[in-house]
Amino acid sequence: MTRIAYIVSALKRCGPNSQLRSIIRHLDRTQFEPLVITLSPEPEDSVRPLFEQDGIPVVSLNLSRVQGIFSARRLLRKLLKEKQAGLLHTQGIRADSLAASLRSEWPAVCSVRNFPQLDYPMTYGKWYGAWMARSHLQALGRIAAPVGVSAAVSENLKKQAGIAVRTVRNGVDTDVWTPAAESERANLRCKLGLAQEGAVWVSVGHLSERKDPMTVIRAFQRADIKNSQLVFLGSGPQEAACRAAAEGCTQIQFAGRVNNVADYLHAADGFVSASHAEGFPNAVLEAMACGLPCVLSNIPPHLEIAEQAGECVRLFPAGDSADLSVMLKQFEITDAIYAEARSVAQKSFSAISMSEQYQAIYRELSERIHHA
Repeated sequence: MTRIAYIVSALKRCGPNSQLRSIIRHLDRTQFEPLVITLSPEPEDSVRPLFEQDGIPVVSLNLSRVQGIFSARRLLRKLLKEKQAGLLHTQGIRADSLAASLRSEWPAVCSVRNFPQLDYPMTYGKWYGAWMARSHLQALGRIAAPVGVSAAVSENLKKQAGIAVRTVRNGVDTDVWTPAAESERANLRCKLGLAQEGAVWVSVGHLSERKDPMTVIRAFQRADIKNSQLVFLGSGPQEAACRAAAEGCTQIQFAGRVNNVADYLHAADGFVSASHAEGFPNAVLEAMACGLPCVLSNIPPHLEIAEQAGECVRLFPAGDSADLSVMLKQFEITDAIYAEARSVAQKSFSAISMSEQYQAIYRELSERIHHA
């Protein structure tokens, strides 16, 4: 039995932690014993109870950012020895950097979920973001088994830092994310304050430059589809600008950060994303598992999804609101399209398959240790 310590900053409600939970939920517990270690105190929207509900033990170091700079490595090393961890699995710059610093004692798998040189400058500013990207890439180069969550992420790491990376695509629990019956859809529209008639499009994600919600707003307004609605789930630095751009348009709603994303997906007819950068988007996979067709920007991870799909995924040039507008207006959504979206999620993006691929890497690293 190998104990795997999964190390993250905190268990906030987000796509990466949803993926982490799926990996652990499908572990072969006769071979692997999970332990989740968080570095910081839990936020208000923590999903720690969901992990514990699944029987996954969670331990927190409860360190502030400043405390972490001086104490994280020492305290983590002590905890890993106490818990007799055999392998590490990390995600995020802080956890990955710690794994790199402990590489002589514990081999690590790390899930790389972004394009560091693109994501960090857009999120943290040009100079600090560039420094973060360099630091993260250096850490990844010292880890035993870095894993890209899409072929695009893996190729980027190879190109940017010459890192040999495996690819394990993100997956979705299709037993959890399921299509809604027609009667349920009608009831949910009433509950959520959505119109019973007309197409409802949902966009899920941070309202930020990277996600580019402004392009979606401009496209939707330009399309001017009778009785249609556009609902944004999420908040962020561009929220005020988005609300101002949509002012006076009653067909556009901002629901903010919600805990019932599935309800909105069940009430909707389609999903839209204009993102400029993704690892392998969790929100898109969840939408498809719920049977929603998707209109997506043509960034590499979205292209990967489209390659596995048929008519249920359409692509438009990133940042092109005119092209997106035409696509929203002309997209004919049928029962066959709904069924195809669900089928693609089940066949190509299964959480079970994702977990099994990670477990194969765990076995390889474990054998490497035993033969060392």
